[in-house]
Amino acid sequence: MKLKTLALATSIALSAMSTAGTAHAGALATSVLDMTNFTISKGGALLNRTAFDLLTITNTADVSANLNGVTSTDSGLGSGQDIDLGFVNVGGTGGYVENSYAVISNPPASTFAVADQSQFGSPIAGLEVGGVPIPTPATASQAAYVSLDAAGDGSSTANNGLTSSFIFTLGEGGELDFSFNARAYLEAYTDPTELFPTSASAQYSLFFTIDDLTTGANVVNWQPDGISLDNTGTSFGITNEIDPFRLNDAVARNAPLNGTSFRGASEGTAFSGTWSGRTVALLEDNRYQLTIRSGTLADANAAVTTIPEPATLALMGLGVLGLSLSRRRT
Repeated sequence: MKLKTLALATSIALSAMSTAGTAHAGALATSVLDMTNFTISKGGALLNRTAFDLLTITNTADVSANLNGVTSTDSGLGSGQDIDLGFVNVGGTGGYVENSYAVISNPPASTFAVADQSQFGSPIAGLEVGGVPIPTPATASQAAYVSLDAAGDGSSTANNGLTSSFIFTLGEGGELDFSFNARAYLEAYTDPTELFPTSASAQYSLFFTIDDLTTGANVVNWQPDGISLDNTGTSFGITNEIDPFRLNDAVARNAPLNGTSFRGASEGTAFSGTWSGRTVALLEDNRYQLTIRSGTLADANAAVTTIPEPATLALMGLGVLGLSLSRRRT
C-alpha cells in the first residue's frame, strides 16, 4: 500500500511539472539625442572663420548594432564636412526610418537592434570644404534601439564627435556663446512577466570641453545636466543661461522589478528645449582645442523561463501532500 500511494503522489507531481507554462520574453531600450541649431557666437554675433588665426577641424562618427552575437558597424572621419552614416540594423528595422530619430516605446513588437547618426552643417560661418560653403547652424543627432519580442541579447551605440578638432587661436580674445536645441528621450522596459536575468538600460551623453594647449589646462567643461552652472554640478568655465533638463542621463530596468523607466515629457514623448552657455574669456593668440562629444547607448537582454502556471502549482501541492500522507502511514 505504501509503494502504491508513493507512486500515485509522484505521478501527480510529475504531471504538474509537465504542464508548466513558458513565460513570454520582452524587453526594450531606446536612447535618442537629436541636437540641432548649434551655433557659436562672440559678442552677440555668429562667429566667423575670419575670427580665427588658426583653425583645424576633425569630426568623427560611429554606429554599431549587435543582436545575438551578430554585429553590424560603420564609422566615418572628416575634416569639417558632413558625416551621415546609413543606419545599421540586425534582425530587422522595427519600422525605423533613416535620420528620423523617432521615439520607439514599449511594448516591443518585434526583435531588432538599430543605431543611426548624422552630422550636418557648422556652428560657425565661413567654413568651406573643397571650395563648397558649409551651411550654418550645425546638427549632431544619434539614436540607439534594442527591441526583444523573444529571448535574446542585444546592444546598439551611436556617437558623434569633434574629438580632436577646433584647434584654434582667436584673433581677439573674449567669451564664446554656445547655443543649441535638442530632443531627447530614454526608455528601459521589461515585460511584467519577466524573470531574472532579463534587463534593459539606455543612456545618452553630451559634453563640451575647451583645453588651453599653451598651458595644458582644461578651462571649460560643460555637461548639460539641468542644473544652474553658476553654483553646482560637474561643469565649470561656463556660465549657465538656459539649461532645461539633463543631457547626461541613464535609465534601467532589471527583472523581477519590471515595468518602464523613462526620461521624457511623458512616456513615449521626447523632451525638447533650448540650451545656451557663455564661456570664460579666452586669451588672444593662445591655442585652444574645443571637443564636442555626444552619444547614445541601448542594451537589453530577455530570457524565456519555464514557470509553473497557477493550476500547475495546485497540482504540485497535491503531489507534495500525497507524499506527506504516505510517510505518515508507515
